[in-house]
Amino acid sequence: SLMDGDLCAIARGCPKLKVFSASNWAEVTSHGLGMFFSFLNNLERLDLQNCDMLDDWALTRLAERCPKLKHLCLAKCNSFGLEGVKALARYCSLVDVDLSNCSN
Repeated sequence: SLMDGDLCAIARGCPKLKVFSASNWAEVTSHGLGMFFSFLNNLERLDLQNCDMLDDWALTRLAERCPKLKHLCLAKCNSFGLEGVKALARYCSLVDVDLSNCSN
């Protein structure tokens, strides 16, 4: 399974990455996700389904650092709240967002 360091290595090595799936990654931390997003300003589609470590800080970092993001799956993510959603609305021009089965 991938850990925070692996995510940063992927992001640094693939700065033009446009599509990425990190669904069901239990070992990745909020900090790791936030750092990952810092390098990917070309990201357009992201699947974070069932990533329970995705909190408001990481979601805000995603919104601030990935302005080209259009498609986002946050299904079954339960650690973020209204602040993270507000950041997405403020910084991104999302076409679709999947928030199914999110408890918050």
